[in-house]
Parts: sequence; structure tokens; C-alpha cells
Amino acid sequence: MLLLILRRGNNEHEAAIAIEYKAPHKLTVEEIATALTQEIQPTRDVINKEEDSPEFYSTRLVTVVITQLCHYMWPRGVRNGYVCTGEAFIFLHITEDPSVVKYAMCVPNKDVQVGHEEDFCLTAVGQVVAFTLRALASSPPSQTWHAAAAELGVWPVEYADILAQTPADKRLKDHEGRPSAYRGKKDLQVLHPRILPRPPKFNRLLAAEDLAPYRHSRKAKAINIGGRSGAKCLLGLRDGGHLDPLCPNFHDHQGKNIPAPDFLDLVRNQLATDRGYDADCCPLYKAGSYGALFKVRLSSHGLTLVAKGATNEHILPLLHERGIYYKLRVIQGIHVPACLKLEPKYPYYYNGGRYTHMLLLSWAGEPTARCLSPSIPAMVACSLRAIHQHGVLHRDAEPRNILWNDICQNSMIVGFGRASIRNPLPTVSTNTARKKRRRDTKAEDPFAVELQTVQSCLEKLV
Repeated sequence: MLLLILRRGNNEHEAAIAIEYKAPHKLTVEEIATALTQEIQPTRDVINKEEDSPEFYSTRLVTVVITQLCHYMWPRGVRNGYVCTGEAFIFLHITEDPSVVKYAMCVPNKDVQVGHEEDFCLTAVGQVVAFTLRALASSPPSQTWHAAAAELGVWPVEYADILAQTPADKRLKDHEGRPSAYRGKKDLQVLHPRILPRPPKFNRLLAAEDLAPYRHSRKAKAINIGGRSGAKCLLGLRDGGHLDPLCPNFHDHQGKNIPAPDFLDLVRNQLATDRGYDADCCPLYKAGSYGALFKVRLSSHGLTLVAKGATNEHILPLLHERGIYYKLRVIQGIHVPACLKLEPKYPYYYNGGRYTHMLLLSWAGEPTARCLSPSIPAMVACSLRAIHQHGVLHRDAEPRNILWNDICQNSMIVGFGRASIRNPLPTVSTNTARKKRRRDTKAEDPFAVELQTVQSCLEKLV
């Protein structure tokens, strides 16, 4: 069984720890201790190798467990995890080089002596709490780390198959009378999922002093989370006009316009090179049915925008949404965000996704539900009518896609992935309207239905 522990902050919601549970009869303490007495390089020691010894079979079982857990951790950006058998723990930390994993084994029943209060940190609870605090205090990996992890190969095996191939008489048990391979408080070494030399030692104990380097707050992102560039700035870039002097970041714009192609090239080049821990691109921890949102700041000019990214599997909905924004070009910056298409040179990794295509959007606002007032439903209706007048039926006009922009003091509609283009029904005379009411309800105007539904929903929230 595999679990994922999430880190939650004010705006953050990201994976922090991966846990794999194995029954103790499927992976014994002696097998773990025997395998982890020395550095392991799977391609050198295990993969496509055959030996008829308890040491080899133990190493192969443990290597499969650890590499499979790491294979789950890498794409999700999780660098800390552990394997628990109920009797033993294998704590794992993926280093700055994602091909290298440090491990630490502990067996609480053997480590803790009755009446020794100083052994409290060696209990199962003490070790897990210390490891969890350390993991939660660490920073998420950089895009450079993600790119390196994506290049790692896959060992296509299942633990159940490897276990079935292990002779029963070669499996190590704890009651065989032989000296235990578990060395208690002595140091263990490092597991290398790929062949790369590294210093071998990693202290097995996780105590209070281990947390000292991690007690500082997590590394602050370079982007000012509160800063954002308004629609007028992005429209100025798109149309060759002027930037918005009321933009919160206007003083960083260097007082000059940038042609749209040059601007997109600058953003594309920055996303390709600025991929460290302090990169001017960070996730907003908001995702929909096919896309995730990121905050992108063009460092040289202080332009801060929202990027909606999509993976290769969801490129068609993103292109469809781009087409809808283009059809609404006239009302961009008024009722919908300004929009530009961006194709990054390299993918952006987030929460297990590999985002290869993006839309650059102006900041649209905060959820309307947070700032509802009696006048907002009417403004939302005005924005939705403007969209309808351009033949666009939103088809997902829920409160989550209706935002309030405090800069332009207007509502903004977003999330056009399900939108469709239709010709609005023409205005009819009174007599025709009476006849129409007698017709089948299938002929009902979908634009009117959508507008009425949104108004009813918002009025209930006010």
C-alpha cells in the first residue's frame, strides 16, 4: 500500500512525503539489514544479474522496493519518503542529484531499551515525527532537478514477481540463530538507483540536531505573490500600445513597450534558463480538469502574469480555449483576461504533470464568492452577455470561473475549456415570442438559460 502526505499552506498544496507499506513476512528485518550494509548500484549489482545466495536475493528485494517507491516520487517532486514493514523503517531522501538516494534504516524494537529515556527519539513515533518535520521544512525541487529526474530509466519489474522468484530457503528470517546484519546505531551507506559515485555515509539516527539546518523558513520565491500585471499591460504588448501606468509593477517595466514577439521570446528564454530554486516562475497550486496555473514574472521588466499550462495529453482543450479567447479579442481586458499563446522551449514539471504548452493570461482577479456584494450579480450578467454577444456559450459558468477584478472594478469570466461557439438566437417580436413559448422546450435559448442559471446561483450566495 502506498500513501502520499501533502504539505498545505495558505495557497500551497503539494506532495511532501511518500510512504510504502510492506507486510513484514514479505520483507524481513534481516533482508533489509543485509541489503543495506553497503552501497547499492542496481545496474551493477542487481538488474539482469543472477546469484544463488541469500545476500543477493535480499539485495534484489530491497532494491525493487526502494526503486519502485522512488519511481513514484520522482515525477511528483517528492524527495522524502519511507518504507514501513511494521518492524523496520527505511527512510529515504533523494538528493540534489535525483539519481542518488540516501537511506537510513531503523528497527525501534531493537534500538529502544526499556528505562532509557534518551532512546525516546529512536522510537517509531520519534523517528517518523523527526523525519516528517525535516521533510515539511524542505523546499520543493527545482525544474533542473525535475528535468534530470525525467531522464532516469525505468526498471520494469513488479515486487510480487521478484518475491515469487525468490527461493523460500534463501530468504533471511530473524530467528535463524545467525548473527544479525542489523548494526543498530552504526552508520549505513547510500543507495544509488543509477551508477554515480557519491560519498557513502548517511547517519541512521534522526534526532533534534538533524532538524537544525531545516528550521529556517522554506526558501522564499523570488516572485512577489501579491504583485500582478493587469490586462492593459498585456493588451499593450499584444497590440503594440502603451503599458498601464496604474499597474502595480509599472515601475519595474522600464518605461518602454516591448513588441509582442520580443516579449514572448524573452519569456520563453527565461523559462528555459531560469530553472533553479529561486526561479521567477512558480505554481499557484490551482488546477482544473486539464490545466494548471503558474505565476510567471519576466524578471527584466517586472511583468507578472498567469500562465495556464497543459500536458501533451490535454493540448487540444488548451488550443480550443485559445481559440475562444481569440474570438473574444474585443472584450479582452474588460470581461475576460487578455491572452497570448506561449510554447516553452522545455517542459515545466508540477505535481506529476509535464506541462508543454501554455497560455499567458493577465491577472483576472479573486473568486467572486470571496467579495460578493449586491451589485456583483448584475456585473457578472453584463460580462456574460458580452461573451454571448460574440457567439460564445461558456458551458461551465460556475462561481469558480467567475472572478472579481479590483483593479478595473468589474467581473472577469475565465475557464473556456468547455465553451462552444453558437449563433445567438435573433430578437423576436412579441407575437412571435408568445408562439415560441408554446414550442418544445428544446428550442429554448441556451444563452438565456446559462445567464439565468448563473444569476440564480450568485443571488443565493449574496
